[in-house]
Amino acid sequence: MPFAVRIDYIHHVYCATCPVTGGAEMFAAPYRLFAALVDAHKSGDTDDRDIAAERAALLWLEGCEPPSFRVGNVHFPPKGGVRFAAATMVGRDKMEYLPDFRLKHVAEWPECFPEGPTYVVYEEDAGVHRRALEALCRRVVWLGRSESLVEVCVVDAWPVPDLAPGGAHVVRLPYKGLLSDLELAWEREIRHNSWRTVGYGAPASAVDGEDVVKQSALGIMEVYRLSSDRVVLASTWDSLLRSLRGEFLRRVAAGIGQDGSTPLPSVLSGHEPDGSPALSPHISFLPLIEAGHAYASGRVVGVAVALPVGVGHGDPAYRLMIDALDAMERFAWTDIRCEVGLKRLPPNMRPPGASLDFRRLRGYGGAKEWATVLPMVFDGFPKKRATPEGVLKQWKTLVRKALERGGLKAEIEMEVGDAAQEMALSALDGGPPLRVSIDIVNCSPLHGAVDARLLRPDTRDRQGRERGLAHVVLRFDRPVVGPIVIGAMRHKGYGLCLPLAPDDRAVVNGKEVADAA
Repeated sequence: MPFAVRIDYIHHVYCATCPVTGGAEMFAAPYRLFAALVDAHKSGDTDDRDIAAERAALLWLEGCEPPSFRVGNVHFPPKGGVRFAAATMVGRDKMEYLPDFRLKHVAEWPECFPEGPTYVVYEEDAGVHRRALEALCRRVVWLGRSESLVEVCVVDAWPVPDLAPGGAHVVRLPYKGLLSDLELAWEREIRHNSWRTVGYGAPASAVDGEDVVKQSALGIMEVYRLSSDRVVLASTWDSLLRSLRGEFLRRVAAGIGQDGSTPLPSVLSGHEPDGSPALSPHISFLPLIEAGHAYASGRVVGVAVALPVGVGHGDPAYRLMIDALDAMERFAWTDIRCEVGLKRLPPNMRPPGASLDFRRLRGYGGAKEWATVLPMVFDGFPKKRATPEGVLKQWKTLVRKALERGGLKAEIEMEVGDAAQEMALSALDGGPPLRVSIDIVNCSPLHGAVDARLLRPDTRDRQGRERGLAHVVLRFDRPVVGPIVIGAMRHKGYGLCLPLAPDDRAVVNGKEVADAA
């Protein structure tokens, strides 16, 4: 029977350095967990313990196949996950002084803030080793640095994994013979620095047994980290984007050697050669905002730049885009009078679960509940002389049409018992229609999202009319894979949606149960 090891971070802080990347380790790697289990096996009182069973369990565990993980959201402090702590200097006579009078220096310790527990899911059946593993896990009290207090246990139910073998994110795992090597290193009083590495990525489907909808009007997407001398809040995104887009177009023009007679590609400029707005899909700039957890600051920590479907890596427009953005290491933010910069992050450098993780925009393989992190700009107006209920219904219809333009064909949730309409929709699509329940609000349920009433972007249409601006909450009847960007100004990031929360369904032996462990 499969099982999972659940790691609860008592203080919601995990402080450990990943030797592979040199930065903060985003979750407790199986190698570190195995070393902690060995330490629990070798230390402590041996009374009422089956030492032979514990050793047999460790020998079995080191030979298991690479597990899958449920990591969830992981967040980092503003300084990139580096924590400054005072550490006592090592000196021959330091013990002659009280601690308050000893010389100290500043040490840097990477740390991160997991939003929930980590699940390490093994497909093997523990069998006779189950009881010994449970006893070892109960004696593990910290992982990484000693301040990272944890509670470890073996469970039979776990949420759907969001990391599986096969990807670019490197994870350290134990190997066959690790227990003997650790014992030998301990006898020789040397540090053990050998492990097995496996690449991990998003599973093929994070929702087992359900039909996942994957349409999207966005194609290739590149992620850039944003650096600035000042804190960039979501409320200033419109101002930043004007400077960013202006600098981007200047770089593109320089890249093609434009002399004023050659128009820029409409897929990058967003305009036709005559200067009118482009009629075909074009480039989008999406703000990566720290939002969605209780301590979210609403900062813009990065930018995701997306090209429409149909533009591939071999397209000249993609090469122009990459060359222009990679050259924007420093540029002027005109309105604020400071400098900002962009640095492209390859997939293996995007922390899982963090704001710079592209998987978050995709809903971790599929999510049913989404909410806008930047308000949606409505592409239309309700009819005059309508009742309040009628106006709300018209707003929801505009949201549904915006979903269709974004690649999702959905129907607003109907009244129960409307079988004739449901049969008609099924006949049109050849299958069950995608249902969506829509809520229109001023404040997004995502912590850190800016109130729609505090934003003042230029939302005027071609006739000079101010279009409506509001947050939207979408609840689909089956999982949908993002990115989801809806509304009239979606190429500027307005209407960008994030999953409200990772899917909290639990799985026992591959089957869903009502409550997660």
